[in-house]
Formats: sequence, structure tokens, C-alpha cells
Amino acid sequence: MLHENRNRLRSATVELINSTPAADRPDTMPDVAAYQDFLDRWMQSGRRDADEADLHRIHRFRSQLRAIAETDDQSVRASIVNEVLAGAMIQPSLATHGDTPFHIHYFPSFASPAEHLIADIGMELAGLIESGEDLRLKVCASPTCSSAFFDTTKNHSRLYCDSQACGNRIHVANYRRRRTETG
Repeated sequence: MLHENRNRLRSATVELINSTPAADRPDTMPDVAAYQDFLDRWMQSGRRDADEADLHRIHRFRSQLRAIAETDDQSVRASIVNEVLAGAMIQPSLATHGDTPFHIHYFPSFASPAEHLIADIGMELAGLIESGEDLRLKVCASPTCSSAFFDTTKNHSRLYCDSQACGNRIHVANYRRRRTETG
């Protein structure tokens, strides 16, 4: 259960980061309806009554998440996570719902959806930094892509969000460049 929850949080984190507009993609969470769809996909418990204020808060948070993903400096990552946690409404408690075993909720029951996500994802990122696994959150190395992803390889060697698309494009471009240089 704990492993499934971590994977769910990491996937939600990546989707949240990748919802940020960039040169290679539009904002995929421009309004409350899109934010509500995100909540329906990723939240297993808690409130889901998103509004404009909550959307604005999550937009600020996703910018902080992008900054975390874009730096390799663990001190900078920790500083941003500490800033997130300092501003979060965190009240840890043990909870169970349905047939799930007890687990920790980091947010109070009255927390808004944004507060819920910020508390959960902030604590997950803090745990990653503590364990030295935070560098697994990366941004694609392709110069034409800015997608974030979690590197799940044993040796932390993954460079591209999608080896079949971004990675292959880079390898083909390098091959063609070498062929041109050698005549």
C-alpha cells in the first residue's frame, strides 16, 4: 500500500509539473474544470471542491515543483521544499477509509484540495531528499522537451522522459551529425 501511494504521489507530481505551460506545450490546467479532472484522477480521499483560489494556489505550487525538478542542487531543492512545507497546512494523523490499512494523512480533514496535495507531495519530496533519492525527479535532457519524469532506473541514468520519442530523436540527430562530419 505504501509503495502504491508513493507511486501515485510521484505520478501526480509529474503530471502537475507537466501541466505548467512551456514552449513545447500549453497549460493543461488552465481552469477549475481541468483542475477538477486532475483531482478526480489522483486524489483518493479528502475534499474535491476546487475553486479559483485553490487553482491559483496549485498554480504557484506547480511552479515550485518545476523549480525543484530543474535543479540538480540538493540544497536548492531542500530550500524550496522547506518553503513549501512552511506554507502548508500540515497536521499528520493516522487514517483509514474503506478497506485500506492505516496510513498517514499529512493534511487536516478540512483542508482544501490544494492544501491536501501540497502537504502530501511536499512530505513525499522531503522524504526523497532525506533518502538521497530526490535526483530521481528530472527534466528531460532533450533540448526540445521540458517534461518532468521520475527516473526509476537502478543507477539513476535515465535522461529522457520517453526514450522512444525524445531519446531516439537525439540519437538520430547525433548519428546524422557524425555521418555529415565524417563525409
